[in-house]
Amino acid sequence: MSIIAKVGDQVIHNHHGLGVLVEHFSGGAVKVKFGSKLMMVFDTSLKSLGELTRLLDSGRFEEADCLYANSYKEMLPQHDYDALKVTARFAYDFVEVYQQGALADLDVLYNQCPVSIDLPVDDFITLKLPKLRSELSKIGVALDEEQVRANACPENQLLIKARAGSGKTRTLCARAALAIKDESLSPNQVMILA
Repeated sequence: MSIIAKVGDQVIHNHHGLGVLVEHFSGGAVKVKFGSKLMMVFDTSLKSLGELTRLLDSGRFEEADCLYANSYKEMLPQHDYDALKVTARFAYDFVEVYQQGALADLDVLYNQCPVSIDLPVDDFITLKLPKLRSELSKIGVALDEEQVRANACPENQLLIKARAGSGKTRTLCARAALAIKDESLSPNQVMILA
């Protein structure tokens, strides 16, 4: 996580350029954005909530739990802390998987996304695209924007309908090649119906 801006009393952190923004305001407000979606605005007059959110942002959840139990339990309702923690954990896990995991791991994470986090599939696809494009270039496959977005869908089974000559087979072959590389599959484990 890096600080990308400081405007007045507002400090904005960006988790490794992935569009996960955590904004801390000196008055105690915390705003969490994932992609273009505002996920949580937490407004309180607590003077040092920033320390708690910084622990959560850095994935130090046990330390955050201890700090909450020892210093904030009386002032901060449990459900507000739990909501903040769920959002921070998902953002932290997403960054970890994005950096070190496979594309399929990102899909699993998205499909297990807590219901309290509103992350539409289009926003997820937009976040996944840079990693997907990198993987496609490694295997030497060039796709247009629509084909890349189709490959970024987090579903295991896709139905791709388009006009003749639009690149459906190329899109499916790219998906198969990515799955073989990304998930260490044998080509015999992949079936394409075109």
